[in-house]
This record gives sequence, structure tokens and C-alpha cells, in this order.
Amino acid sequence: VAHQYIIQHHIGNHGHEHGQRRRQSDLQYADGNIFIQSNVTRRQGYNGLVPDFIQINRKIKGSRTVGNKRGNGGTFQSHVKAKGENKEAERITADARALLQQINGKYCTRGVFALCNAQGRGDDIIIEETTLPLLRQQHCVPGKPNLCLSDFVSPHNDTIGLFATTVESNFGSEYADDDYLNLLAQTLADRLAEATATFMHRDIRRDSTYWGYAPQEQLTPEQLTREEYQGIRPAVGYPSLPDQSVIFIIDKLLKLEEAGITLTANGAMQPHASVCGIMISHPAAHYFAVGNIDTAQLNDYAERRALPAEEIRKFLARNIG
Repeated sequence: VAHQYIIQHHIGNHGHEHGQRRRQSDLQYADGNIFIQSNVTRRQGYNGLVPDFIQINRKIKGSRTVGNKRGNGGTFQSHVKAKGENKEAERITADARALLQQINGKYCTRGVFALCNAQGRGDDIIIEETTLPLLRQQHCVPGKPNLCLSDFVSPHNDTIGLFATTVESNFGSEYADDDYLNLLAQTLADRLAEATATFMHRDIRRDSTYWGYAPQEQLTPEQLTREEYQGIRPAVGYPSLPDQSVIFIIDKLLKLEEAGITLTANGAMQPHASVCGIMISHPAAHYFAVGNIDTAQLNDYAERRALPAEEIRKFLARNIG
């Protein structure tokens, strides 16, 4: 792996607006990895990204969440127009902000990322001589290509990012006896993991110490939420990267345990409030859904994964038409 870093963010009101990177002499080295600790304040944007609480409202009501262009939770204002539901969302958001204040300084979020040499090769991305097989869209739309994430990685010398973020496993444990606050804390943890990925990705894009391909980028938290930046950050299990089992390939390169993340036999992450995926910098890169695949593509993909088709089928049940 070309460069690998560990980031730890404290949830709280201390530190400067853009965090405090330790001096070079303070960096700790272990097995070639660079460990960096930063303080992240609410002013830096956690408060701007966390209250995306359509998920909580839908969980309480037992309904499905709606999604933004990546397939994860969308903003309440964008999707819900009913006055009563807006009032409920405002109340839940206020409760979440209050809970965020209560946990101020008590917990950390953690992230790890690696910047790797990569090449796009057909429907695969070769990352440091490790093959990451991918899936290509099969449904035909006149005038539009059938996309695969490998299309946005050069077949020659390119760079790809791998990332994972998480929240401490005991986050919100003090609310275990209160169903509402426990659910609120769980969803807040999910948003904090996503917010950590968002800010980590921002720093990676802007800072020449890391990737630095967008040094002039200056986006507000709202613009970051709308993903108005160059490149994409598809997470494992999302529509363009639907096979959860590829997380085992990423883990071999990224070493998720460095961030405190372990994997179950089915590829689920523990703690549950964790995000893992890849970062692509190509200016034309955008999110898409692989959609349904047929038996021929399933068999081809299983062959590239060097796994039995029936095993792969378990991870792609939603995509097999």
C-alpha cells in the first residue's frame, strides 16, 4: 500500500475549526503506518451533517427510508412535505442535537484510509497487484453507457483510495434502557461515521500531504452533503458496489482492525456504525446503480472472484433478476 493513515476524531467542542494535526515529531509509527490524531469541533461541520434524520423518523414509523443519489438516507426537507411530519422531523432533529451536546467529549470516531497504485482493467480494478472484481450495468438505455466503477480508473498508472470510518462500539450505551434515546443514539452513530468519512475525504482531496487533487476546494457542510466535489466515495453495499463480500478484499489492503473494525463471516462490520469503501478522483466519476444481473454475469463475476457462484449469489440476492 502506497500510503496508509489512521485518523481519530474527538466528538466535542475543543480544538480549532479545522482540527489540530499533531506536529511531525509527534507522529507515531507502527508497522509503516502513520497515526494522526485530530480534534474536530462541532463548528467544523458535524452539526451540519449529523441531523439527516429521515432515517430515524422512518425507523420509528416502521417505513422504508428514501435515498439521495448514492442510495443512503436523504434529507427530510427534500422528500417529506406533510406539515405534521416536518414538525416531527424538527423535534427529532432537536433531540439529536441535544443528545450530541450531552455526549460532548465522551466518544471518538476513527478512520483509516490508504492511497494505492491502481489500474482499471476491464471490469476489475487492480490495486497494488490485488484484483478488485466489479459489476457492470446490464440494462440498456439508448445513448448511455453501461457503467462500471473501473471505467473511472485509468488503465495505466492511477491512484485509488480505500477508506473506513467507525464510531466507538459503546457509543450511546448510557441510553440502553430508553427505547427512543437508544434508537436516536444508534442513528446518530451512523451519521457520525458518515460525517467522519465526509470530512476525511475532504481533507484527502485538498491536502497535498495526502492525495491533494483538489487543493482549491472550499465547500460548506451543505455542499459536502450534496457531494458537490470532484470524485466519488462509493461504500461497500451501495448500488454501484453491491457485493458486501468485497469488503474482505479491501480489508486485506486496509487492515480495518487498525480503526477498531472487525468483520463477521458475512462481511458485516462491527461496530455497526461503520462505513467502508473506495475513493475515485476522476472528474467524470459519478454514482450509479448496477441494477439486475443475469446468470451469465453472475458466473463471470464468480469466476473473477475465484468463488463458487452459489456463494456469490448470497451476497447479490437483490441484484439477481
